[in-house]
Amino acid sequence: MTPFLTDLQFSLLASLFTHIPSIPPRGRPPHDSRLLLDALLWKLSLELPWDLLPVGFPSSPTVYRRYRLWQHSGLLRQVLILLIRDLIQRGGFDPRQAVTDGLVRINRRGRSWQVELDPSLAGTWQERTARLFYLVALRHPTLLH
Repeated sequence: MTPFLTDLQFSLLASLFTHIPSIPPRGRPPHDSRLLLDALLWKLSLELPWDLLPVGFPSSPTVYRRYRLWQHSGLLRQVLILLIRDLIQRGGFDPRQAVTDGLVRINRRGRSWQVELDPSLAGTWQERTARLFYLVALRHPTLLH
């Protein structure tokens, strides 16, 4: 399983996940925040059901609970905004300008969206992050506002 985030991307986000409860939670030990975030971003960047998370990620109910918690607390919005800023500043890819320049084509196919990025980005962290941005903006616009 390939991580969604690069080490550098996660280092930009790590301070958001440093809160450790003073009283240990009951039950199983908590999952690693990076692994949960990778699973969540993988899910948001694809149009697959929660129960089709790849082997190696925590269970889909665990990832979904964390998604709801992070969405409700505003943490997910902070993560997405930091990733978009990094994409623009370090990655040299402005998602808004890319649509105008024709580097991105967005099509609606029935109930789903298809995002086609310039082939020169294939397999890069910029491609994964840009695809995530467009699909979140199209399917979950409230996460970015």
